[in-house]
Amino acid sequence: MWYSKLLVAYDGSAPSEKALQTACAMAHKHPGCCVIFVYALTIASPAIGDMGLNQALAEEAERVRHYLQDVADSLECEAYVKILKGSSPADMIIKCCKEEQCDFVVIGNRGKGGFRGYLGSVSQAVIRGTKSGVIVLKADDEEVW
Repeated sequence: MWYSKLLVAYDGSAPSEKALQTACAMAHKHPGCCVIFVYALTIASPAIGDMGLNQALAEEAERVRHYLQDVADSLECEAYVKILKGSSPADMIIKCCKEEQCDFVVIGNRGKGGFRGYLGSVSQAVIRGTKSGVIVLKADDEEVW
């Protein structure tokens, strides 16, 4: 088996849903692997003074955690969910990948940070920032543009 531990970055977008489905298919092919589903919760700065925003973000993270846990429970391999908290989704994903010693990161590309057809800023930063393999999935054009 050429992978034993997958990290799946999920943000609720169509490309991240495609990444989720791809990672699950990979797990089904190799039930001895481990899958870590991560959701990067970007905490608003306390200087903003909007505690309601942080509360709304935390509630959304909890909803996503339940969804991802259902997906993890449906797999026949070891799988679990982590909610990452910080200011940079890319940095959180890279750090988790290193700490968990993942072979691959499976991530979607929304392409919101650049020109059409280029990698998004988060997926590009993950590619540059990790020594692990990275699989980047895009949604169908009609879902993104």
